[in-house]
Amino acid sequence: MAAAANRVREADMRRKPLARYLDFRHRVESGDLRPETISEFIKAAACLDSELKAEAEEYVRQVKSAA
Repeated sequence: MAAAANRVREADMRRKPLARYLDFRHRVESGDLRPETISEFIKAAACLDSELKAEAEEYVRQVKSAA
């Protein structure tokens, strides 16, 4: 049941770029600094706006330096 719910959630996020961006931002804010999470966060930001991508990259740099 949980696996099916996760698949539905992931499919929904692919259709909704803002939801995807916010999900990955939350993951990074929560301390998930794995390379794949950071990469997906920046990709999600780039899908929305090039300026937002630059802000996301700067945010990741700040989070990494604070860690």
